[in-house]
Amino acid sequence: MLSAFVGASYIISCVLSICLLQNLRLSLTSILFSIDAPHPVIKEQEVQASTNDMVTLMCEAESMPEPHIRWFRRGAELEENTQKYFQTTFSDSETKRVSELMIMMIDKEDAGLYVCSASNKHGRNDAEVRLIGRKYD
Repeated sequence: MLSAFVGASYIISCVLSICLLQNLRLSLTSILFSIDAPHPVIKEQEVQASTNDMVTLMCEAESMPEPHIRWFRRGAELEENTQKYFQTTFSDSETKRVSELMIMMIDKEDAGLYVCSASNKHGRNDAEVRLIGRKYD
C-alpha cells in the first residue's frame, strides 16, 4: 500500500494500481501530474515575422498544482505588459495553463531566442522558441 500526503488534509491511497481518493476531488490524470514539475510545450519552435509585424508566441504547460508561466529573453524575465511586450495567461483546465506573449512592432533587435518557463512546487522546466526576422521581397 502506498499513501501520500497532499495539501493540508488530503490522502491518496493506492493498492495494486487501484487508487482510492479520500476527501479529494482529483482525477487519475491530476495525480500523475502532481509528482513532477510542469513541462511547457511550444507548438511552433520557429516563428518568422517582418519589420513592424505583431507576433504572438504561445506556450502551454500542465501540472498539479497548476503551473506558473513566465517568459525570458537573453536571460532576463520579460516585463508583463509594456509597449513592446504584452502577456496573457489563462487556465484551460484545473491543471493546464496557456500563456501568450505578444511582441508589438517587430524590428531586427527582436529576433532571437525566447524562453517559456513553467514552474510549480515540484520544479521548473523551460521550452524555447526562435523568432526569425523575415526580409521584405
